[in-house]
Amino acid sequence: MSVKQEFPLLSICISTYNAAHLLRVTLGAVVQQVGSTNGRVELLVVDDVSKDNTHEVIEEARKLGPVRYIKNELNLGSSANLVNGPVTHARGEFIWCWNQHCLLYPGALARLLEVLEERRELDVLYANFRCANYPQDWPEQALSGYDGPFDYLANQELENRAVDQWQDLLEARNCIGTQSYAHIVKRSVWTAYWAKRTVGESYRNAITTYPHTCMLAESVMARPSFYIGSPLITIYNGAQSWGDLTSRAKVNMLGLPDLIGIFKRQGLLDERLELAERWASAEVGNLLLQVLRERHRPVLAMLPRYLLTYGCNRGVAEALWKAFLDSRCCWLARAIISGGHRLDRTRDYFLHNCRPARWLRGKRATR
Repeated sequence: MSVKQEFPLLSICISTYNAAHLLRVTLGAVVQQVGSTNGRVELLVVDDVSKDNTHEVIEEARKLGPVRYIKNELNLGSSANLVNGPVTHARGEFIWCWNQHCLLYPGALARLLEVLEERRELDVLYANFRCANYPQDWPEQALSGYDGPFDYLANQELENRAVDQWQDLLEARNCIGTQSYAHIVKRSVWTAYWAKRTVGESYRNAITTYPHTCMLAESVMARPSFYIGSPLITIYNGAQSWGDLTSRAKVNMLGLPDLIGIFKRQGLLDERLELAERWASAEVGNLLLQVLRERHRPVLAMLPRYLLTYGCNRGVAEALWKAFLDSRCCWLARAIISGGHRLDRTRDYFLHNCRPARWLRGKRATR
């Protein structure tokens, strides 16, 4: 007589690489909560061939609760490893993909399981989160959950609500759905989408930068979803694996506008599409400001390709022009800024400070 195998309701998949110092705290915040779920949640760490003491950190965490540990035979890269966990190793009905710098809120896992039990018919749910800064806000430990300092909420709305279509959740303020840790997705969606696709070198286009968001855009764009308002985790800006300037340039100049192109082909509403394009353009503008100030030639060499491909997107010209002026990187930028200041002072003088202007204002006041 065969025994029916019971699969967990949820798999938390953590992709990691050479970040044992982060992973130690991350596991401390989650592993005891996982242990209290009586097998309804599995915690899976997929190690992309780390060279640090990640294995020792795993063994320490196992003293507190269950952890499945998978170490790849070859280094896959961050984007491919994110897909590898859900598709190859996870067993849960739903998948929640984390980075190695996500700290679970106390009691959050129990709250999430209640929602999942009530919404098992859905393919994707969106979970609100808190944002803190690394390294200044990173704690030494967060046993059983983290409820410490943070900078801001990703979304101000704290009430749970049903959503008619997943695309209704795509807003510039939450980075148009690009965070893997914001989505809890049916494993069947992962396996169906990636059955005939692979992820190559990271940060070359949308699918190698945001594989999870591409999957959602091309699988569940118009399907119902659910918004969980009370934040479940705290994430840390500055701890991302793509934090160096060249990787950030690839993310913002190659991956992000290509993703917006996918949104457009999948029928994202025009007003949301315009906001997404303007947000993406502003991200490139902020990046270019730093690049021009540092005269970072590898990224500057990417600019012509970006302009040829995406220069017509809304907000691009305005964002790049502002970055050029604000950088004061050459005599022309400085001359334009200086000329603009002189023009403003001249205008203010003739409109407000010169004798005829004061006389006119006085005449109006006596009427």
